[in-house]
Amino acid sequence: MDFDFDCPKCQQQLTVDDSEVGLTVDCPSCNEPIEIPSADDAGEPEPTDSTPPPLPESPAEAPMRVKARRGAPAEPVTPVEEVFDTVEIEEMQDEEVELARKLSDSVQSIRDEVAKAIVGQDEVIEQILISILARSHCLLEGVPGLAKTYIVKSMADAMHLSFHRVQFTPDLMPADITGTDVIQEDEHGRRKLVFLKGPIFAQMILADE
Repeated sequence: MDFDFDCPKCQQQLTVDDSEVGLTVDCPSCNEPIEIPSADDAGEPEPTDSTPPPLPESPAEAPMRVKARRGAPAEPVTPVEEVFDTVEIEEMQDEEVELARKLSDSVQSIRDEVAKAIVGQDEVIEQILISILARSHCLLEGVPGLAKTYIVKSMADAMHLSFHRVQFTPDLMPADITGTDVIQEDEHGRRKLVFLKGPIFAQMILADE
């Protein structure tokens, strides 16, 4: 059965269960440890099942519900404002702004470098850059002669990335993509298997057709 009592420190009204009498709780308002008195000591009549306690008129008047716990009172939760100093928060915000500015400048530099080789394909270059920054893939569609391969190669050169192209012909084999082992002879006449990497081992790959 629940009953109410007032905090002796801040007079905040608290609601507890009569099975928790004698235990220690922390007041939600002042964070002071309080020993729960009995219903008689609290000066509140114990409500019965036939006469439930009246509901508060508004949510603001509702008493705070606390849960009793056994043992020493817990340490109060430190507010976020006290964990990070205002100066540290401002420094972190300035660092994020600086990183965003560097990213914007880098993207503009890539656009300028690619524009030296590709003219009239600004929207395509923009979409490819978005795909690269999102660590995703993109599909280029167009008739032959629109410099699709040259756009990708120019962007790889502008970003100093390795570039390989895979021509998907009907006779393409898996080894043509991943690579294969070949036998090579060293200067001592000994033979050994050497793995020759395929075009898949690159930072930017163009799968043609």
